[in-house]
Amino acid sequence: MEDHIEPAVHTLAMRSVIQSFRNFVKSPERQKNCSLWPAFLVAILCAVWPVGAQAQDESFDFENIAPNLPGWRGLGSVDSEQKSWGLSQPGFPFIGSLDGTQPHAGGNCLKVEFTQDVTNVGIMLMNAPVSGGSLEVSFFIRSEGIGADGLVSLYQYDSGGQRTQLHWGISKVQESSTWSEVTCKINLLPDTASIRFSVSYPSVPAGAKIWIDDITLKMSN
Repeated sequence: MEDHIEPAVHTLAMRSVIQSFRNFVKSPERQKNCSLWPAFLVAILCAVWPVGAQAQDESFDFENIAPNLPGWRGLGSVDSEQKSWGLSQPGFPFIGSLDGTQPHAGGNCLKVEFTQDVTNVGIMLMNAPVSGGSLEVSFFIRSEGIGADGLVSLYQYDSGGQRTQLHWGISKVQESSTWSEVTCKINLLPDTASIRFSVSYPSVPAGAKIWIDDITLKMSN
């Protein structure tokens, strides 16, 4: 419905300006007010010139997400076997859930608990929609028992689901028991329609925990 509202308002504004212009042309005062002609021309251009769409920011704050964490996946290796799974799915080296005990803000955050020693760890948000010329990603994270720093990576995908660019390790995640903010920026390719967001670690021991909250994607043209 919104797609049809702006063109309709745009058309009404254009008609109003054109009618005012016609009235001015017919007015006997037009010769005495020649200085107003540029203003009328500018008004007409403002009425008919298309306004570019503004990129919209996206937020992922775990306040309105189902308990099965749609869009989130885990990646890891146990005994040299690499696996990928839905992050809330049991029976894998680590599992994600909503946690309301100490979120950064609001009522929930993402909690990831490690039940086995695991290498090549990836905690991933899949297919987050993006648009515009540049992207800034920020989020809050804290951890317990990790024993190593992590890395943030971003993957660009086109509308057909093909990966077009990888930004590997563009920001470091330092181990911290308190909430800390991580921010990274990339330029988006013209055909980019979505990104994959990943926090990765070379290895994580059993018993470790990671919490993530308030992910924001800020887009600009």
